[in-house]
Amino acid sequence: MALMLRISVGLALAQTVGGVLAPPTSLPNARCLGGTPCGSSGLSIKPGRLWRSATPANMTRADVDAIAGTRTIIDLRSQKDARKDVGPRLLNLDERTVTHHAPILSESVMRRALMARARARPRLFSQLIALKLAKKLSPSDRLRDFLARAADVRSATLLADVALADVYCLILNEHPTELSDALKLSLAELEGGSQLLVHCTHGKDRTGVLVAMLLVCCGVAEAHARCA
Repeated sequence: MALMLRISVGLALAQTVGGVLAPPTSLPNARCLGGTPCGSSGLSIKPGRLWRSATPANMTRADVDAIAGTRTIIDLRSQKDARKDVGPRLLNLDERTVTHHAPILSESVMRRALMARARARPRLFSQLIALKLAKKLSPSDRLRDFLARAADVRSATLLADVALADVYCLILNEHPTELSDALKLSLAELEGGSQLLVHCTHGKDRTGVLVAMLLVCCGVAEAHARCA
C-alpha cells in the first residue's frame, strides 16, 4: 500500500526536468518545491505544483494573478484561527481556489504544552496568570494592550527552551489523525492535477512537517525532505 502510494504520487508530481519558480514577494516564507529531486530516479517535482508558505492573507492582486494556477489551499489551522488573519485575503477569496482547513497544533494543544512547561517554573507562571487576569479587568484599552504584551513576553519565556524536535514530536503525537487526513487530501489534490499551497500562520513547523511527509511520499530523500 505504502509503495503504491509513493509510486502513484511520484508519477503525479514528477517530471524529467524540474525548475524553481520565484516566490511572490507578498507571500511570507514562500517556497516553490519545484525542482526537488525525487531520489535517484532522475525525476523531480514539477515547477509550480507544490508551494509552502505563511498565511497568504496579505497577498497583492498581482501576486495572486502570478500564481493563478493555484487551485487548492491546505490551511493547517482551524477556521477560527484563520479568521484572526488581518488582510484582504485575496487568494482565499479568488474564485479559482478552494481552501481546506486541516487543523494541526491547535491553541488547546499549545495551552497543554504551556501548562506542562509551567510546572517547572511556577513563579513565572503565576506572573502570567496575574497579567491575563489584570488584562480582563482593566477598564483602559491602552492598559489592556500593555498587559497583553507583557503576558506574551512571559509566555515566550516559558516556551523559549522548547526545542524544534519537541514541537515536531508534539505535532506527531497529538495529531496523527489530522496529519493523516491532511496528507491524504494533499495527495488526492496533487494526483488530480491541482497546484497546491500548504500553509499555516508562519509557514514553519506545521507546514514543514506536512510538506516533508509529502516529499517522502514522492521518493525524496528524508534528509532533503526535512530541509525543504
